[in-house]
Amino acid sequence: MGKKVKKDEKPPPDDVFDTLLVESRQAATVVLMLTSPEEDVQSKACEAIYKFVEKCDENKKLLLDLGAVDPLLNLIAGEDRIVRRHAIMALGVMCAHPEVRKTLRKRPDSIQAIVSLLNPEEDSVIHEFAALGLSLMATEFTSKVAIHEAGGVEPLVRLLTSSDPDVQKNAIEAMAQLVMDYQARGMVREFDGLQHVLDLIKSEYAIIQRLALLTLDRLTQDGENRRVLREIEAIGRMLDVLATPTLSDLHVMVVMVLANLLEDTESLEVSGPLKLQ
Repeated sequence: MGKKVKKDEKPPPDDVFDTLLVESRQAATVVLMLTSPEEDVQSKACEAIYKFVEKCDENKKLLLDLGAVDPLLNLIAGEDRIVRRHAIMALGVMCAHPEVRKTLRKRPDSIQAIVSLLNPEEDSVIHEFAALGLSLMATEFTSKVAIHEAGGVEPLVRLLTSSDPDVQKNAIEAMAQLVMDYQARGMVREFDGLQHVLDLIKSEYAIIQRLALLTLDRLTQDGENRRVLREIEAIGRMLDVLATPTLSDLHVMVVMVLANLLEDTESLEVSGPLKLQ
């Protein structure tokens, strides 16, 4: 018979609360959990909200009315990466609702907080949903200006070369909205973004190809952009797409881009020899 081993377990300190598992089906309770001092509770609450708001627009509005926006904004700026990830997933999806976007426009630092999540140190999921939030916010002019002022164009240009297609899609969609403003067209050029946009035409995803062409259609309304695009052989790339029958769904948008590029006599000189090949 073996000797009894003396257990060395110590009881928890008197001032430590015993572990409490909480289950709730009430959105209001989960919103309260966002302000918990415990990061694990914050993360689980954000994740639950993300799943809830994905279901329908009514849920997005409900969470807005329950006051979820302000704590989510605080959490996307927090120190814990998992909390930040789940918080921006929830907030990014909520931005699809116009009332949520209206509320965020009234928060002076909201755009800056989202733009800060585009930095290279963050992971691709954070990039994906931060870019999603910006693409949705950029549908209104005042938010376009705020994104410019927050320095959002440069990191969005950088995300165009991401290895994650969801990041690429949301970044180019945000870019397509931003370059409706003439100031952003020049900024994309300054940050060497024209080549990146052009390269997305080769994407294996049709939605990314179409968004890239939409962005190019707006970018080529700028004369200096047309000059740079000539230098990187954009006209030849457009003609290659027109010569590919399997890309016929893109032909109308390609013709729109070409029409802009051919406004310059220099472009006509470049395109002439190519047509003879």
